[in-house]
Amino acid sequence: MISRLRIWADNCPENFKHKYLLATAELARIDGRQGEATQLFDMAIEAAQSGNFHQWEGMTNERAYGFWQKLGNDRLAQVYWQQAYVCYDRWGAVAKVRSMEEAYRTYIAENLPPVNGPGKSAKKLEREIKKDLQERQIKQLRNFAFQMQQTKLHVETEAQAEELALAMQRLRIEIVERKRTEQALRESEERFKKLFLEAPLGIALIDSFTGLINEVNPMFAKIAGRTIEEIYQIDLMSITHPDDIQEDLDKMALLNAKKIPGFRMEKRYFPHDGHPVWINMTIAPIDIADKAHPQHLCMIEDITERKQAEKEINLKNEELIKLNTEKDKFFSIIAHDLRSPFNAFLGFTRMLVEELDTFSLKELQKIAVSMRNSATNLFGLLENLMEWSRMRRGVTAFEPETFLLKSFGEESLKSVLEPANKKGIEIRHKIPENIEVYADRYMLGSTIRNLTTNAVKFTHKGGIITFAAKSDSDNSVEISISDTGIGMNKNMIENLFHLDEQTNRKGTEDEPSTGLGLIICKEFIEKHGGKLRVESEEGKGSVFYFTLPTNPKA
Repeated sequence: MISRLRIWADNCPENFKHKYLLATAELARIDGRQGEATQLFDMAIEAAQSGNFHQWEGMTNERAYGFWQKLGNDRLAQVYWQQAYVCYDRWGAVAKVRSMEEAYRTYIAENLPPVNGPGKSAKKLEREIKKDLQERQIKQLRNFAFQMQQTKLHVETEAQAEELALAMQRLRIEIVERKRTEQALRESEERFKKLFLEAPLGIALIDSFTGLINEVNPMFAKIAGRTIEEIYQIDLMSITHPDDIQEDLDKMALLNAKKIPGFRMEKRYFPHDGHPVWINMTIAPIDIADKAHPQHLCMIEDITERKQAEKEINLKNEELIKLNTEKDKFFSIIAHDLRSPFNAFLGFTRMLVEELDTFSLKELQKIAVSMRNSATNLFGLLENLMEWSRMRRGVTAFEPETFLLKSFGEESLKSVLEPANKKGIEIRHKIPENIEVYADRYMLGSTIRNLTTNAVKFTHKGGIITFAAKSDSDNSVEISISDTGIGMNKNMIENLFHLDEQTNRKGTEDEPSTGLGLIICKEFIEKHGGKLRVESEEGKGSVFYFTLPTNPKA
């Protein structure tokens, strides 16, 4: 039991220390350890007194009284007895107090010396003296208890007054500190409010589950192209670009599942004017007490100008890549395609210089024809290179006018008749007399000659080339140049109008080809607002179609 009391006293001294000390004092008394018992009794009294356990203080004083009485120290025992009386009286144990007073009366009566005298009068006097002495002693005892109580009350009152004064001082300090804290909090709230309202970023507090906005600053509404009142009424997904919604939803799902601490993404909002606004959005969860309705902080920055600049830079980069490709192609044509006709031309002239007297007239005529063909090919190539260069530099004149197509087309094809006749190729005309076009004569003539020359190159001897046209219902004319030549496969058709792709090949009789003429034709036709397209099947021939307007308003 003692060991258990000790554990209780160690863990809860305010309730069990005085009991443990009293028990150990009794054990020391029983074992004859008087000095230790004396200290333990006093320690138990002090512990009971500090905890205001009046009953236990009285009991401990009473046990100490018995201890000292048995040791024969009546005077010290009487001190503990009086303290026990005071404690019981303070505790309000009326019956115990009366019992102690009766015992005290008995003690006085037994220890008072007898009164000497004759007869009954002496005994009566003795009784009166004892009674008077008993009442005086009891009165003194009660006065002592009263004085002790008053002293204790006075001490407690002073302690309470001092404690009250300290409490008031602490309260005044706390009030001052609280005012300072409240003022600092108000200033902090004002700063936050000012920062929130005037921030250059859009800021909003959003319900993580519903997507509805709980609080928003003016910049957020401005970037989203809405008023603050409108923003509170909408789900932000309703103004998000369709291509960005799924990514946003997926990342929000990961955020709500606490799989990511937050995220950042670029997306687009649709303002009232319908023009998408690019934003850089940052999302972060907010730790709030209401876990059932989590919120997140959404900050947005308008990056539309940056996106437009990036787009322009990408376009410029694409243009630079295209220009570099065209430059490489240009140098390739100069280095390779111009060299072949020049080599042939130089070879013939060397033969004439070194072996002229060995050739017959017929052989000289043949050499002259070959030289003319080389010169013609060289001239055509140089003409295309110059035209392409003028287009790249934007110096090609564009002077459209209205004229009849039939006569113009026949005139344009005259330069192609000779190579066509040499290969036995028939050129058929299917141009109605009354068809007019609104076009630049130079560009249209160059386009017709280039397309027809290509048709001659890639058509076998005895083939047919057809130059046709028909009116469309939308004030335009569709012109076609078809052949019965070698045709093209699907891959060649797809890359035909790309200068960076290798599509050039030799004709049916090894005629040179660069592919540059088709690029020029395409740009000439698009300059008129038309389109150039091709239909072809390998081994069966090709048809090139292009459209031209019939009047300036078409």
